[in-house]
Amino acid sequence: MKKVMIGLVLVMLFVVLSGCGETATVTGYIMAPNGEDPVVGATVSVKGKGISTTTNGTGRYTLANVPTGKQTLQAVKGNFRVEFTVSVHNSGTPIEAPIAKMTTKKIAVVKGDYDNIGAVLTNLGLSYTEFDSIYDLSASSVLDDYSVIFLACGGSSELYPDEFPDDEVVYNNLRLFVAEGGGIYGSDWSAATIVSLFSEYVSIVGYTGLDQDVTATVLDNDIRALLGKNNCAIRYDLGSWALIAVQDSTKVSVDMIGDVSTSGGDVGDSPLLVEFSHGSGTVILTTFHNEEQVTADGLKVIKHLVFSL
Repeated sequence: MKKVMIGLVLVMLFVVLSGCGETATVTGYIMAPNGEDPVVGATVSVKGKGISTTTNGTGRYTLANVPTGKQTLQAVKGNFRVEFTVSVHNSGTPIEAPIAKMTTKKIAVVKGDYDNIGAVLTNLGLSYTEFDSIYDLSASSVLDDYSVIFLACGGSSELYPDEFPDDEVVYNNLRLFVAEGGGIYGSDWSAATIVSLFSEYVSIVGYTGLDQDVTATVLDNDIRALLGKNNCAIRYDLGSWALIAVQDSTKVSVDMIGDVSTSGGDVGDSPLLVEFSHGSGTVILTTFHNEEQVTADGLKVIKHLVFSL
């Protein structure tokens, strides 16, 4: 009898141990809260298992060799993230996880005269708080509530921290906000604020851009994957847009360039979209924005940039 019991225990132990090594492939999509726009380049991982991958141009990911059982998956890109549970079972076909929608803590928008980034955020399913002026964000206690700040075109101007106490407060707090992990996106004329905050990275050549259509060259791999091509149609339907230049090419990523016409003549390979890290945070500056005649390509890129902060 004792031998029979020992035999049964050994058989059960073999079954349990043999099942411990079972794995499966998990696939799924990481999307904006609207469930329609993909988040490209997000890192998706199995919590505590050392297994990770990134999403492709449609927001899709594939995780191989995921242990069976209930597993917690995380998706992270910049300040945006989502965590969800998947029941993994051994199967000859990949397990399709439910669509996961990324979000972040509070978003601030400084409204402008020539841009409506708030409309883009609303379309993505993201809520935000609108401010009339960048000076409304001067207090560190206010900034503590936000993870990302959007500066619309015409809504903010150059800061003079060496001359005005209020500008010095904004300057110090916004630089610290980014250094500690916050994200700032600025478009067109908000370059004045971005450059005065981070003059060691970028500068303004002049407000000389003419209204025109530009076929930009895409240098960023995630944007290429999103668009499915190496170029991007950009429309500038308003003149006097800001041409920018890179101050430190070792620290600034130029994601899009183009040959443009200006009031001073043609300029080749002008930076149209740049981004850089400052401390733990990210700053993105585009010379274009979501004005009324924004192209389909341009709108896709702007939506993508939201999740890159």
